[in-house]
Amino acid sequence: YVIWLGNSVLAGVALGYAIIDCNNGVSNATNTTTIASYGPANSGGIAVTQSPSGMHYLLVAENKSLVRFDITATGINNSLILADDLNNLVPCFVYPGVVTFEMEVSPDGQKVLFADWVSIAGSNVYELRFSPNIYNPTPSVTQVTYNYPNTNTVGFGSEYNDDATRIFVSANNGLYWANASTSGGTLTSITSSSSYNHCHLEYGLSN
Repeated sequence: YVIWLGNSVLAGVALGYAIIDCNNGVSNATNTTTIASYGPANSGGIAVTQSPSGMHYLLVAENKSLVRFDITATGINNSLILADDLNNLVPCFVYPGVVTFEMEVSPDGQKVLFADWVSIAGSNVYELRFSPNIYNPTPSVTQVTYNYPNTNTVGFGSEYNDDATRIFVSANNGLYWANASTSGGTLTSITSSSSYNHCHLEYGLSN
């Protein structure tokens, strides 16, 4: 599968996928499928993760909720809301909600990380913590909030280190990091990192 979250300014986002056939040495996309549409935010975060049992899941952080889909041999379906602004009340999804570009899942499936770039209510970095984990059909969830040391800072990319004990964020003015904390806290600016603003992040295998 190739999975995407296409956006249209002020019109919302569309979640979709294509099946790629490489059997003949040439990649051919077939069965392009739209899974869901969300609005009114014009961006969102997606992540693919694997449970201990080997099942693959797609997670989507949209304006008002965190949604999980099953990834199977027959398609991507069976949506399940893990957290939202109504039933599994999570503060970050309450109006005006969250607008993010990237999302990360911890290796144990107990944490989900994303940065909000909408500053109307104050931009923060949010970590949702699940018990027992996101693979459970009815997990409990709590929110941990990290803030920036400087005003007028909004986040874009986010990433964990290998065991999710540290978080990293790319903002509009450089890179930030923090040790994961049960109570959140203030992010620390990384010196001379302004060249890496507005970017996505990925943690290297060499640490």
